[in-house]
Amino acid sequence: MRQHGVGNLAKLRRLCCHILGVAALKTDINLTIGSKSVIVTSDKIGIDIPAVSAHFPIGLTKSETTIWVYEERDRRMSKTLARTLGSFLLGAFAFSAVNADEPVTPEAPAQLIDQRLAEPPINPDKEDSVTTAFAEKPAGPLKFHFGNKAEAESAEKPAAFYHLGNKATEESAEKPAAFYHLGEPVKKAGKGGKGRGNKWFDYNGMVNFGYTFSFNSPLSSSNLPVGFNDQADEFQMNQLYLIFDSKEWVSDNEKWTMTGRLDLLYGTDHFYTTARGLETRLDGSPHWNSVDPANIKRLNATGAAPYYGLAMPQAYVDLETPFMNDMNLRMGHFYSPLGTESVIAKENFFYSHTYNRIYSKPFTHTGLLASTSILNEGLQVSAGFTRGWDNFEDADEDLSVLAGISFEMEGHSFGLNLHSGDDHRYLDNSGVAQAGNVTVTTLQYSRQLGKKGTYILQGDLGYGEAMQTHDTTGTLSEARWYGITNYLIYDYNDEISSGLRVEWFRDQDNARVLGIAVDEEVNGGNYVDITAGLNLRPNDRWIVRSEVRWDWSDVTSDIYGVDGMFNGQTKRDQFTLTLDAIYSF
Repeated sequence: MRQHGVGNLAKLRRLCCHILGVAALKTDINLTIGSKSVIVTSDKIGIDIPAVSAHFPIGLTKSETTIWVYEERDRRMSKTLARTLGSFLLGAFAFSAVNADEPVTPEAPAQLIDQRLAEPPINPDKEDSVTTAFAEKPAGPLKFHFGNKAEAESAEKPAAFYHLGNKATEESAEKPAAFYHLGEPVKKAGKGGKGRGNKWFDYNGMVNFGYTFSFNSPLSSSNLPVGFNDQADEFQMNQLYLIFDSKEWVSDNEKWTMTGRLDLLYGTDHFYTTARGLETRLDGSPHWNSVDPANIKRLNATGAAPYYGLAMPQAYVDLETPFMNDMNLRMGHFYSPLGTESVIAKENFFYSHTYNRIYSKPFTHTGLLASTSILNEGLQVSAGFTRGWDNFEDADEDLSVLAGISFEMEGHSFGLNLHSGDDHRYLDNSGVAQAGNVTVTTLQYSRQLGKKGTYILQGDLGYGEAMQTHDTTGTLSEARWYGITNYLIYDYNDEISSGLRVEWFRDQDNARVLGIAVDEEVNGGNYVDITAGLNLRPNDRWIVRSEVRWDWSDVTSDIYGVDGMFNGQTKRDQFTLTLDAIYSF
């Protein structure tokens, strides 16, 4: 065992002896608090936390803490053990073991530790609920932990635990309802299920449905270019979303861990998550889903697209390795880490999405992404390769680069992600097929405003080679797009939150939204949306959201008959009012 932290660990062991009511700890205890696990000593007996919480009123429920016991095999973690166990003892046992009728002061935990360490050893023959719990548990090493560490990490999460960006699913259930974890390079699979013990997989899901009222009475019954809730004055079942997490496989030496995840989405939102070579063919025509000729509401590059359909936006394996501070390798088909907003409805505050989310960056990747933490876990880095934008297969077999970096400090979070590769297919002036570079960079900043407020700032910058045509010369040149989005969220309590979103998006050459990048024929390129919303969470199952949104754009084109981007390209602005609900199961 490494020698750093040994003295502190010995003191913590003594403190455990006093708290648990035993003369000496002769067991290996794996304390699981949310997603953190700690080995205390060495042997092989286990206890359940209800015995401890009954003996000491620490205010923890069974779903939040469980104690397993197993034979310790890896002794490389003394520093982490001392730090994590110390935090647990200070924040849970020591803090709450103070007389509940007395006011608690910030000095109470430290005073209690000094007091307990000064007390004489407890009589090992004394029987109480804790020592009885030790005696009743069977001995034996526990080499494997299957599944998702039960309900502690998923089922008891607040209903509106928002995923803005690349957030970890392993945050503890004690997080505030609108706690935003920004910049996590990879969120591991195997952490989001219903906790079904040793079964091969766990599952959870949700259904999202809503209605968007347009004050414009659109000529085309469409809210475009607003996406996802793109139909005006019409009910949409946006998502029936299912998540299947595999059990957790752990190697015999407990150094390698593997989990898997599969996501299925059925509804009107499937259109935005399709990947070429999977839900659609390489030319963009439908593959899995068929088009209803009597209900054509969307178009893609090949013509009519399905309205309701099935998509598989994620199917991947996570492999946690013993190298480079437990580096994680994600392999398969997964959501892009670029950006703040998620496809999964319950991970967003607002029902609608920004232009930056819909038009400036990919939704999914297929490839490999490695992520790890450095500098005492203060800095997260990720790097890998993909098959490009929303591709499951790539006819040219070109690989793109995906990389990110993020860190947190004292209530502030920073994240920077980049994707770059030859992802634009076009014909040059000689009619020869070419592949042009497309690079997108996303910068995110988040700050906690007191205990109830959260501010998020996101900036996006995109570049596409040979995406713009010059009408007078017929030559091709690069196109650019960029934007800034502000989010302000305030939690009044666990049931009610309000939010404001202000976005400016600049499609400089009109290659992304209008899709007509002809410099002399289209004017403008600015898009603005201002959205105010309210979230109600009556219980852990339901979220009810409402928002009012105003959109404006200065894009026009006399030749192409575009008088504005709204109401069938006849108006320059649009007001919408939405109401939607999310039910989680």
